[in-house]
Amino acid sequence: MSPSTINWWNIQLDESDAQAAADAIRNRCVSQSARTAQLEAELAARLQAPHVVCTTSGTSALIMACLASGVGPGCEVVVPNRTALATAHAAMLLGATVRTVDVCPDAQIIDEDQIESVLTDKTRVLVPVHMNGKSCRMDKIMAIARRHHLQVVEDACQALFSRHGDRSLGTQARFGCFSLGLAKMIAVGQGGGGVLPLRRRL
Repeated sequence: MSPSTINWWNIQLDESDAQAAADAIRNRCVSQSARTAQLEAELAARLQAPHVVCTTSGTSALIMACLASGVGPGCEVVVPNRTALATAHAAMLLGATVRTVDVCPDAQIIDEDQIESVLTDKTRVLVPVHMNGKSCRMDKIMAIARRHHLQVVEDACQALFSRHGDRSLGTQARFGCFSLGLAKMIAVGQGGGGVLPLRRRL
């Protein structure tokens, strides 16, 4: 039996994509531009979110969201033990300590029943990760955050356009973060990402 290859992702890039990239360069749209604003507006409309701010990567989005949530030296941030390195790295780059929580045995998402066991008076932010489009149990996580006066940053870098009920993943907390890397639903190369500051605080 001959070996076979199973493609776990296959982004379709054709001549129109090459032309769009060339047009952007010719028109000097190589950083913030009208095209960036258009992408932000279209993503906000699609996600039914008040704002989308494009960043250079999903990691940058996580850093900005944690920074806006008051994360810094002496703080603790809770993340699942099954995620990309960037989830923990964002908090560490701001000088915070990362505390990990195991994932559910039947899904690769944070086990919300274990979150409170790792909380301390230094904990500032919970970062649930929607893994491969699988939704964390946000109702329970938000309830924990309210009880302990914590902020929540949704890591939806692997869940762009995934939904739970009538809500897009990444739009249920104060901030949601997305990635537009090469293997994502919308690929803009190794950069690109978004942060969604939502209307209300906890």
